Amino acid sequence: MAEQGQQQPARYIPATDFMIAATRENCLQVLLLAQQNLQWLQIAVNEATASMGIVDGATAQWFQHQINVMKEEYRKCLAFEGNLRAMVVRMENLMQRPRPQQ
Repeated sequence: MAEQGQQQPARYIPATDFMIAATRENCLQVLLLAQQNLQWLQIAVNEATASMGIVDGATAQWFQHQINVMKEEYRKCLAFEGNLRAMVVRMENLMQRPRPQQ
């Protein structure tokens, strides 16, 4: 964060540090939601898989399709989680970077 008395470049916007911190916090919150979604999807896949043994052929195909959809969503959540983690690291690096002197 910018310290008091430190000279800022002419283009420095005083709200920049706040925006970086807010973006980082938003990323962390979305990351928590993505992790929760991953847990729910894993539970749903497990429950659907366990139910496969007690259904007929057409229903089994429907269950398998739903499981495949959930697995794809799970993969998307994992990728999203990785992207958010990278964004948080970038935001933390920006917050720690000293501001250039004029």
